[in-house]
Amino acid sequence: RFQRFYQESHTTPIQNMTMPLAYDAVMLLTEAIRRAGCTDRKQIRDALAAISGFEGATGSLVFNEDGDPRNKDVIIVCYEKGKTVPASVVQPSK
Repeated sequence: RFQRFYQESHTTPIQNMTMPLAYDAVMLLTEAIRRAGCTDRKQIRDALAAISGFEGATGSLVFNEDGDPRNKDVIIVCYEKGKTVPASVVQPSK
């Protein structure tokens, strides 16, 4: 969805993963609020914790019991002379 939406309103490709990740965060929160049926923080938190297999811009999101993503590597980058350089990849526990 995000890529199609982005391409409809922009002529340049997506430059980095910040935009799709932010989109996923907002859409996941929106889904949790919809499921909670209210704006109570505790109910939203519980609804968010219960979401599994959410289809976002970066793929399916599945979280472990600590709230960490099960299926998403964390890519650590360094900035050198104004450019990002991959430093390492961390795989979260399954």
